[in-house]
Amino acid sequence: MDPKAALNGGGDDAVPAVSERLHGLLDQFTESQHLGA
Repeated sequence: MDPKAALNGGGDDAVPAVSERLHGLLDQFTESQHLGA
């Protein structure tokens, strides 16, 4: 799903889903940084 399309066309319902997706990616990145340290 394209985040821009979701934000532009999905209305308020799309925002939590995009936010949750970004938080998930951030968590994965943080974990990988800790493992690589």
